[in-house]
Amino acid sequence: MSFINRVKNADNKRFILTSRTHIINRGLFLSQVFQDGNLQRNEYEVKLENLSLITKARILYSHIFHSALPKEFIDKIYVKKKYLSIVHHDNYNPRLISYITDVFK
Repeated sequence: MSFINRVKNADNKRFILTSRTHIINRGLFLSQVFQDGNLQRNEYEVKLENLSLITKARILYSHIFHSALPKEFIDKIYVKKKYLSIVHHDNYNPRLISYITDVFK
């Protein structure tokens, strides 16, 4: 909380925490220090629910481009435009794309 308060009191700083809501809520539940800090007052949640197909494709392409995936695997994604089935999938999720394309996890 001391770090968060230092950032909060600085005019030229912002504290951005990227996490899933249930993780933050669990931390608040377990920590009296965070409960007393009244963090929810300054909390904003960004939801990515309606990504366009082009945005999904760009996210997929970026993760593939920056990955260490074998070329043979990448080539198979482009055969017969298989990437389209990925970006059209109902359960498309950028976090899942990141997980799948990071071979070091």
